[in-house]
Amino acid sequence: MPLAALGWRTVTPGLDYAKLPVASGATLYVLRMDPARQTLRVVFAADAGVALADASQFRRAAGASAAFNGGFFDPAFRPLGLLVSAGKTLSKLRRVDHGVFALAAGKAQLQHAKTWQAPDKLEFAIECGPRLVVDGRPLTFKDLSTAKRTVLGADARGWPLVVVSDA
Repeated sequence: MPLAALGWRTVTPGLDYAKLPVASGATLYVLRMDPARQTLRVVFAADAGVALADASQFRRAAGASAAFNGGFFDPAFRPLGLLVSAGKTLSKLRRVDHGVFALAAGKAQLQHAKTWQAPDKLEFAIECGPRLVVDGRPLTFKDLSTAKRTVLGADARGWPLVVVSDA
């Protein structure tokens, strides 16, 4: 289904939301962000004044329009790889079989961590894995069970997309 056909609803100027039911019975929740009007940033729970919380509780505590989380941290809540927020490097790159989602000069991009080259005017970056889709094609995994996932990507304009599955 083309992104334009999702029935987008505006959350706040520059941030749109859509729901996409999929054949397995799961639902994908999609956020689309205009980087000229919205900012991606990392907020740690301690900085927001909350203990661990679900995304909606965390969003309220951080005063954000939207929030998402994922398996980007180890059990001690240390980043698993590259993490850049507001142009500041918070954690170093690990050249492993992960992806790096970056926002630079108002455009989102995806790179493989093993060949990462920091773009000019880097605003935000997060390294995570596993990569689920490469060059528009899903990768094959031994374990085919469903799992809750947070997926980062970009539309044709280079606007960031965040997709969260419920199963």
